[in-house]
Amino acid sequence: HTIPSMVAAHESNQVDGELQTARSVLSAFDRYDQEVKSLVSLRDTAQAQLHALADKEAQGLEPEPQLVVRIVEAVVDDASRVHGQRFRITVRAGGQEASSRWQPGSEMIIWKETVSMLLPPETLRNPAAAVQVDIMTEDGRSLGSFPEPLSELRQQQLVKRRCAFPCGWRVLLLLQWVHSPAELLRGHVVAFERSE
Repeated sequence: HTIPSMVAAHESNQVDGELQTARSVLSAFDRYDQEVKSLVSLRDTAQAQLHALADKEAQGLEPEPQLVVRIVEAVVDDASRVHGQRFRITVRAGGQEASSRWQPGSEMIIWKETVSMLLPPETLRNPAAAVQVDIMTEDGRSLGSFPEPLSELRQQQLVKRRCAFPCGWRVLLLLQWVHSPAELLRGHVVAFERSE
């Protein structure tokens, strides 16, 4: 190899590296551009929904307040005790009840299900109000019950809770009391616009 051919090879490798870097940057830019377009579309859809909800509220067609519970997952300390069985999570509040689907037992049980129930505002006015969370077996037995206070749900904020049961289960829930969908959506739109 001669020195000029080595220099040419080095320059060629350097150009190839720079071209690859430029392609990566352009590809990332395209992805970000697509994400921005998607977010703007979501914002526009949310604003249209907000106007529709506000119109309904102005006509007195407000939906009844409801408790929304996202049942995310359960972690079990002793997985050998749950294999071969199926379980579900049941939540009760204000005289209402909702349950997840049945899932097979394992060390970690994933539900990712959302249940909701009507919950009048007077329920939350009681400082002792709670949602009762139960782990149920297919034969109707409750493995444990956990009262989760509702006192933090008044502002329609999403609340994350990990309920630790004496039987060794830890259940992750997301709770939210929705009394005004328009107000809730308005908060999301404002937060989105602030992040732009």
